[in-house]
Amino acid sequence: MLWAESAAEAARKNLRNTFWMLRKLFGSEIIAAQTGRLALLPHVQVDVRAFEDLTNTRRLAIPGALAHLGTDADTSQALIDRLHTAITLYRGPLLHDLSLSEAPEFETWMTAERERLRQRYIQAQQTLLQTYRVTGNWPAISTLAQQALQHDPLQESIHRALTSKDWLFSSSFGTFISPWNRVPRIDRVGTPMLF
Repeated sequence: MLWAESAAEAARKNLRNTFWMLRKLFGSEIIAAQTGRLALLPHVQVDVRAFEDLTNTRRLAIPGALAHLGTDADTSQALIDRLHTAITLYRGPLLHDLSLSEAPEFETWMTAERERLRQRYIQAQQTLLQTYRVTGNWPAISTLAQQALQHDPLQESIHRALTSKDWLFSSSFGTFISPWNRVPRIDRVGTPMLF
């Protein structure tokens, strides 16, 4: 897959040279090579690993943590902090600008990983919205929902959060803008039109 246009020996030499440069740059080994596979060593800090750790449902103790929301301020704040950090780490699709059309197996893996991480991001947003709703933090709901819609304007659950009865009745009249003004409209060919 790497250096596919090169002969096998030249590709192996390029790989050895790249490993040497990485060791020199980072001062230690950061990549493990095992029978045709490359992986980052566990001590290497990567945003995806941190995101996965923060959104690990066992570590979040969902639904246990959600059952105590509003009654245990420490649990609520710890969950909010954890989810907020996770959402901040997610900056879009994994390796967004990378395309290796000459490596269809990698493209298949990357597409699946992008979708898996996107689903974790959406779940984190929804859990954080639910946490804000239980704790009554309506301004945070508005801010988070608007950020979520910038990332994916067709998330129905986010639109529901913005248009919920509780949100509508708790909004201050002077600053309230109808959430329906933010609902994307679909043109004749199915393309979202945001206006």
